[in-house]
Amino acid sequence: MNYKNLGTIDTELIHVELGCGDNRRDMNGHENIGIDVVEGESVDKVCNLGFEPIPLPANHVDFAQGIDFIEHVPKCVWENKKRLLPFIQVMNEVWRIMKNNAELYLETPFSTWAYNRDPTHVSWLAEDWYNYFKKDDNLYYDQGLVTCDFKLKESTFKSYKNPNDILCTRLVAIKG
Repeated sequence: MNYKNLGTIDTELIHVELGCGDNRRDMNGHENIGIDVVEGESVDKVCNLGFEPIPLPANHVDFAQGIDFIEHVPKCVWENKKRLLPFIQVMNEVWRIMKNNAELYLETPFSTWAYNRDPTHVSWLAEDWYNYFKKDDNLYYDQGLVTCDFKLKESTFKSYKNPNDILCTRLVAIKG
């Protein structure tokens, strides 16, 4: 694949930054791919995450991350009397592009202050939100809504202004 601004990299490790904007956080030793809804210098793939398939092949990515991204993806939208589930769709799509045992790292506002300070935040997550995306703990697999399967590696908090302002979740893609 040919990605702009990446140069030649002698590795097969792939890192994807979801919702990178102009602040893609590159990882050394990885081919770094930035994905965002608008074009920019750090954006390699333009995609309306949650509403369009991610333009990468299945089982391609070793590490994906989204810093201040997932809270901007709506949980539910109605369009032409049809219910769309962008949050579930983005999780399914991220899992699709990830290799088995690849990691997904997400940071999202958790405290009331951190979440409410930005009017573009539309999805506020519970501390254990990731359980919805575990195959063995989800009632919706039989409905075909959730197709991904992640297990928790780590869940911690970061301090910004207050001790629990940012929820940091590290998930592992389970395939097979």
